[in-house]
Amino acid sequence: MQIRAARIEDAPQACVVVRRSITELCLADYQDDPATLQKWLANKTPANLSLWIAKPDNHMFVATDGDAILGLPV
Repeated sequence: MQIRAARIEDAPQACVVVRRSITELCLADYQDDPATLQKWLANKTPANLSLWIAKPDNHMFVATDGDAILGLPV
């Protein structure tokens, strides 16, 4: 596993990782309520992740294994 600065082109794959982590690991936080989950996921899009990565005062990193993104702080 490698840790590196996130790049704009990481956004689509990173978005999948973020959305899966919320959906699969945060069940207690949204109490298995689909409406709450959808609100939480609403801004977790590749376009928004691209904006977050590109923002000059943000420092986003990804954990990778080869070309696969394994995780990132959001």
